[in-house]
Amino acid sequence: MKLTKDRIVDAGMAVFAEVGYQNLSMRQVADRLDAHAGSLYYHVRGKDELLALMADRVCRRAYDAGTRALTALPPT
Repeated sequence: MKLTKDRIVDAGMAVFAEVGYQNLSMRQVADRLDAHAGSLYYHVRGKDELLALMADRVCRRAYDAGTRALTALPPT
């Protein structure tokens, strides 16, 4: 399967959930994707950027969920 930024973020989120912030590594993310760690750097500059992308995703999902909840409220 083709390596994409979205797939890298998916794998990063899964590894983060398993090992936490301190133990997250690009190598572990690459292993989860069955890829070489070096190939991740074509899409993501490093761990800091990966963490920022993961945080963006969490914030985007929270914002979308909040927006859906607010639009579902009655107008009064």
